[in-house]
Amino acid sequence: MLQQLYTKNYNNLNENDLYIWKYISQNRKRCETLSIDDLSKCCNVSKTTILRFCKRLGLKGYSEFKFYLCIDNKHLNTKSKTRDGIKKLYLDYIDQLEKDGFDKLIAAIEDASNIYIYGRSALSKNIVREWQHAFLAINKLLYGITTSGHTDHYVENINANDVVIIISFSGETTETINFVTKLKLKRVKLVALTLNNNNTLLSLADISYTVDTFALNAASDIVYNCVASYFIFLDFLISAFIDKMYPEGELIEDK
Repeated sequence: MLQQLYTKNYNNLNENDLYIWKYISQNRKRCETLSIDDLSKCCNVSKTTILRFCKRLGLKGYSEFKFYLCIDNKHLNTKSKTRDGIKKLYLDYIDQLEKDGFDKLIAAIEDASNIYIYGRSALSKNIVREWQHAFLAINKLLYGITTSGHTDHYVENINANDVVIIISFSGETTETINFVTKLKLKRVKLVALTLNNNNTLLSLADISYTVDTFALNAASDIVYNCVASYFIFLDFLISAFIDKMYPEGELIEDK
């Protein structure tokens, strides 16, 4: 709020106003409790100058300025905690991936006659496309299954020598569970990648991984889940494949 007012009214501010703003910006938390007398002393200006500064921002007075300063500080603290939470989420997830490894998954993929990857939601479809593109780097072809209501054709053609990777968020979608159950009866090797670590899909899968997420409340009735872990998983999987292909760490150079 205050930053917007400062930007909007910047051309109306004089040198004293800019100095006051600089001081407040560098001492936001402290200024929450400062009286107008205290702030005027800290900035070496008069109380009248402080009041003029507030009015040039479009505010009625110093009390209103402090009110918005407190609100802004709370928002800044929330944003900082949110960013810290997201950073911790991804760093912890990377540590977990390095600890768990990909040996079983890599072995299953290398032994498979065909590799399929399934995703139904809009985001899952994007993840499927990214997996297909990434696997070309290790000379692997992934067949994407992203259409709803047409899985019986795939069930008929997929056999026990194939691997099917299932990308899901809840791991409980009826269509997904029905599809996986039919494949299970054919002894198809199933790999699950979901957000939740306690769902039906994970119980049906031969190899399972969970993806950590962080919920952001963008609005009172909207929750956004950070999804970069899906792509971090893919990056580390491809890296593990390359390490296995070139154990000495030396890639074949183009000639």
